[in-house]
Amino acid sequence: MSPDGKLVAYTRQLGGAHKVFVYDLTSGQETQVTSGGGSDENPSFSPDSYFIAFSSTRSGQRKIYVTTRHGAPPVMVPTGNGPARMPAWGPLPQ
Repeated sequence: MSPDGKLVAYTRQLGGAHKVFVYDLTSGQETQVTSGGGSDENPSFSPDSYFIAFSSTRSGQRKIYVTTRHGAPPVMVPTGNGPARMPAWGPLPQ
């Protein structure tokens, strides 16, 4: 659930891999926000409800990526060597 309570991010299996979707609770519209190779899982909204972090195997190893709730091209977050999974955001600075 997004922090503003308007959206739900979830994964659905398509063609043998998981992809991230966003459901707008107000409009009832569903949007697929990830595509391409690998499996995308564990979506997590940013505090402003605009960005979504998720784990993916698209690079061959599980890493963290960020996209927007509209499905902009994902960007990998540097996490060092080894797998990275279960992204989570901190609160907005005051």
